[in-house]
Amino acid sequence: MTPEGQTPHKSLFSTHWETTEESQEVENYCQWSILAMISLVLGIVSLVAFLYVECLFLAIVGVPMALWAYFRIQRSRGALLGSFAALIGLFFATFTLVGVSVLWSYYQYTVRMEADRFFQIWFDAVKSQDIPLVFEMQNPVWYRRLGVAPEDWWKSKLTHNAERERENVNGFLTVLNDPCMKTLWVLGNQADISYYKTLFNCYDDGKDMVACLYAVTFMPPEQTDRETFFIKISARRTRNPRDNTQRGWALGAGGDSWAFPTVVRELPEELKRNRK
Repeated sequence: MTPEGQTPHKSLFSTHWETTEESQEVENYCQWSILAMISLVLGIVSLVAFLYVECLFLAIVGVPMALWAYFRIQRSRGALLGSFAALIGLFFATFTLVGVSVLWSYYQYTVRMEADRFFQIWFDAVKSQDIPLVFEMQNPVWYRRLGVAPEDWWKSKLTHNAERERENVNGFLTVLNDPCMKTLWVLGNQADISYYKTLFNCYDDGKDMVACLYAVTFMPPEQTDRETFFIKISARRTRNPRDNTQRGWALGAGGDSWAFPTVVRELPEELKRNRK
């Protein structure tokens, strides 16, 4: 019992926790959201994807993280700070995701259109049986040998002085007598060749690579119905090592099996469905 008129004695512990100022400070204490800070950093850094598309994953991760951080802060009823930072991170990540996606889609479209024009030039050379141009288009324009006499060009392809050159001659003859190539030689201008589908369109190791499917339609002798078969063909766009600003297309995507077109043995799935 405490004598009347005297203030009750309080322990050091009770004084510390029952002080009005400190209890008010505890109630008003707020913490910055770590998720909001991370989403802000991801959103800003994701802008690098405009220069290096491989960094687009930063924006892909940043968008859901910013949304999660923002709604978590709203549910905290003031215990967490950083909603504005989360919104800024969301803005930058969304801007990067949409902007890079649109620019990359447009870039791929322009590359495919360039490749299609290159393929059409090659098909025209096949139809006209311009064999030197057909084979020289395996190289970019700065490596092609088109200013020599036809007999000299054929001699350079069919003669050899070493085993390695013999392999080149054999490869030339193999392609020249390839069933797909021989079919295109024979059909000539009777073939109607049109773009059908893009198999892949990518950028790798400084090169744009495109592979497409083309439909070859022709009228067989003594028949009334036109027939169609499909060939796949690829090309790569590289930089001139002597002039880094110059780019050129060459037939093939780097592998021997893609150097010249090949007949597609299986019809595309959509054509299979249409025939059922």
